[in-house]
Amino acid sequence: MIRLHQRLEEAEYNKNYVLYWNHVALELVRLTHTETASGAVNGPPLVARMSPTSLLSSNRLGILHPAIHDAFFALHNTAGMALTLAQHKAIGEIGVPLRLYNQILRKVAWNYRPDKKIPDSDKNNVEFARLFTLCNAAMADAGIFAWQEKYCFEFWQPLSGVRKASRDLIVRNRGNGMVEGIPDPDRSPTMGDATDPFWLELGAPSTNSNRTPFKPAFPAYPSGHAAFGAACFQMMRLYYKNSHREGIADFDVDGPDNIAFDFVSDEQDGQNRDNLRHAFDPTVPIDDQPGIVHAAWKRRFSSLWEAMWENAVSRVWLGVHWRFDAFSSQDTLVPNETPSPATTKTSSPSSTESPPLYAVGPDQSTSYKPVAEVRCTSTGSRRDRPGKDFLVGGVPLGIDIANDIFQGGLKPTPPNRQPTGRHRRGRL
Repeated sequence: MIRLHQRLEEAEYNKNYVLYWNHVALELVRLTHTETASGAVNGPPLVARMSPTSLLSSNRLGILHPAIHDAFFALHNTAGMALTLAQHKAIGEIGVPLRLYNQILRKVAWNYRPDKKIPDSDKNNVEFARLFTLCNAAMADAGIFAWQEKYCFEFWQPLSGVRKASRDLIVRNRGNGMVEGIPDPDRSPTMGDATDPFWLELGAPSTNSNRTPFKPAFPAYPSGHAAFGAACFQMMRLYYKNSHREGIADFDVDGPDNIAFDFVSDEQDGQNRDNLRHAFDPTVPIDDQPGIVHAAWKRRFSSLWEAMWENAVSRVWLGVHWRFDAFSSQDTLVPNETPSPATTKTSSPSSTESPPLYAVGPDQSTSYKPVAEVRCTSTGSRRDRPGKDFLVGGVPLGIDIANDIFQGGLKPTPPNRQPTGRHRRGRL
């Protein structure tokens, strides 16, 4: 994970509307993304054990009672101190999914606030409190469901899959739809054995740390990062679609929007750095700790739909996820619409050479569709839930969770509609 140097963020909202939801968000974060003393990151409590020596601020959580809030803010009584939100102060880790998405939520909520004249008006505060709650509830469920599915399928990470995969293993598992992240030797016969024991996984950068890049210690499918982001961004999309806000055009719930925003990530703020030459020292300004400084870069997103897609695919570029952990290749890759004229078929099925399903370049790399054309529609069946088709990956999982919560008005799902099988995790 990534250490956050001490800094105070500006606040735009009245503190009184944030107190309760700040407490709620802290609890959701603690339950859904906990780093243990050993450095491993666990999933939600339903599917992973949580260490009593958690590095997160469990002691601080224990005092977050409204009475303590009142005393704290009566003492400091400044807007800046009031809105040091959960993901900014309590975790102390940048790059943690829920903190990252709440930063984006806050940015978008400020851009599209209903009252442009009075920043801390009741209208702005009420909207922010509800939106903040909806998004964090969706992300909490995304964590629970994603980790439940991880330990149901238990599919290996690319670090293991690419380095250890053999041709025989790929061919044997080709029919289950769970190995599309590895080249198909039957369609690329010149590749021979697909194993690459020297393949380098970049991993999640350990910014402001002298630790090595983070490699997830849990199953790959589905991507929790993709599910968290999709749940948060889809909830924001649903909220603004139904608020009829000026400047936001109507859009399909399963397609692109025009909710644009600029964002500077913690990793690219021109201040944080990689490869510290010593352990991070919270008592020393980060500017005085030698390391490789990240360039400052403001990223422009044309829509939340685009942010959802980029958030999901980012873990593929880092090598910590397969593409199908986020979404189906059929939904996102440019198809091969011009089969090779050299395609031949013989009487022997094993010698049949088929054209690739997707368009490939000279280096055999595939290309993604324009984000505006991406739709999550590909489905498949499951042995443990016959009679129903399911979408592929963390993105549609997060979208479905947000849709369900928003349509239900943030009410608990009735017991008879709740999914079953949690007692079977790890076994289909």
